[in-house]
Amino acid sequence: MSSSMYGIVALVTGGSSGIGRAAAVALANEGATVVIASRQQAVADDALRGIRRAGGGALWIEADVSRAAHAKAMVEDQCAVQPPRSRCSTSRPLTGA
Repeated sequence: MSSSMYGIVALVTGGSSGIGRAAAVALANEGATVVIASRQQAVADDALRGIRRAGGGALWIEADVSRAAHAKAMVEDQCAVQPPRSRCSTSRPLTGA
């Protein structure tokens, strides 16, 4: 695991599967703590276990980015309180936000 992103918290929508999961794993491999935002915790749990087994930090929040209120609250709640070097990224469009 690299440390180029150590101290950064990366918010990844759709991080429990597909491209979002690959992004979450890559960010964790670079040292970021990953926040996976998705609709289904059971699916996200598998991704979280994989990241943690590899030594990364990860947690899950429930969010449905197809709902403008969810997307806005997710970004405001998670990104506003993160360290200055944090990155907020999405693997899916934040529709209606």
